[in-house]
Amino acid sequence: ILKMDCEGCEYETIPRASSKDLSVFSQIIIEYHNGYHELRNALEKAGFKTTIKPIRSVKIPIERQGYIIAKSGI
Repeated sequence: ILKMDCEGCEYETIPRASSKDLSVFSQIIIEYHNGYHELRNALEKAGFKTTIKPIRSVKIPIERQGYIIAKSGI
């Protein structure tokens, strides 16, 4: 299991990681702070099934912050 809460580095790390590199993890949990679309697309391209769990807050739009839970398709 890989858990990422790195205040923005996920947007550089996940899209650049190869499918082979990501495949060593059965599950990846990422806290995102600036939208999830790019991260979700990269994970799904690598064969993961994703679930989005937004953090509900009056101050932050739903789509901007939350968690991506990605499970390998195996």
